[in-house]
Amino acid sequence: MKLSRTIALSFIFMALAYGTLAASAQSFPTRSIHLLLGLPPGGAADVTARLIARGLEEKLGQTVVVENKPGSGGNLAGQLVANSPPDGHTLLVGPDSLFVINPHLFASDAFDPFKSLIPIASLINNYYAFVTSSALPVKTLPEFVALAKRSNPALLYASFGNGTQSHLGVEMLKTIAQFELNHVPYRGGPQAGIGVVSGDASLTLGGGGVYPMIQSGQLRPLAVASRAPIDELPGVPSVSEFYPSYELSSWQGLFAPVGTPRAVVDRLRAATNEVIADKAFDSKLRATLSGKSYQSTPEAFAAQIKSESDKYGALIRALNIKVQ
Repeated sequence: MKLSRTIALSFIFMALAYGTLAASAQSFPTRSIHLLLGLPPGGAADVTARLIARGLEEKLGQTVVVENKPGSGGNLAGQLVANSPPDGHTLLVGPDSLFVINPHLFASDAFDPFKSLIPIASLINNYYAFVTSSALPVKTLPEFVALAKRSNPALLYASFGNGTQSHLGVEMLKTIAQFELNHVPYRGGPQAGIGVVSGDASLTLGGGGVYPMIQSGQLRPLAVASRAPIDELPGVPSVSEFYPSYELSSWQGLFAPVGTPRAVVDRLRAATNEVIADKAFDSKLRATLSGKSYQSTPEAFAAQIKSESDKYGALIRALNIKVQ
């Protein structure tokens, strides 16, 4: 069965599975809620998770605890949530890569996010920018590409993990601009940024995790990955100004285990949407270059996941990338 059909069937299954456990939205939550995150502290996803946690505490009247569980490109955190009791008290703040990249990337099919997790709500769209060390003698993305083309051996680039947008986004640029860079994966965005600052790598594609290093002057932003400019990086052009076919974006969403009662999912969705609709939430995201709030309907969110899975699946097959 083709993956796109599997995804469609899985979301139908999820919709039918909402009511499999008896529960009352009026009594939920009855104890602390745990938000698991498959990335280390310090990056945009971590900022998002902690802002969502504080907002849900206010809306739901219970403590919300963020737990960082990095590993296997987010699969570890996803599997922990999938295996938890489906009662709404253990949730995942999940990156799009868990759904649209990992199923194509990882050789093992022990964990299938489409069969194991229910989408509750979209949260944010992430910001990404190509950055290099301020000590490197380049000020624009074309200047960096020219430097990379004449470098022998090839320069290194840092990502925040195999199969992440930080990895695939650079690979997309390499394909379009026709130059070589060698990949060095790190365990998160801040770590990748530090690798560039220290000179262990020459470039990374980062967001909130590298923003403090941009603010301090240690990193220089060359171009943003989105077609639209980023207000927090004034004067920094879009990659598409130099390479028109290039565009990259990503998102974070909130997910629960399959089998979570529909009444609980609906209450969580309503509370989450109230949190992300607050202008203060969006302002805090933008202030840390973590992205901007992103509210979608369940149907549109599911359709977006399927569309992006098709796009990244084609890219991963073309690049012949596989993680054991």
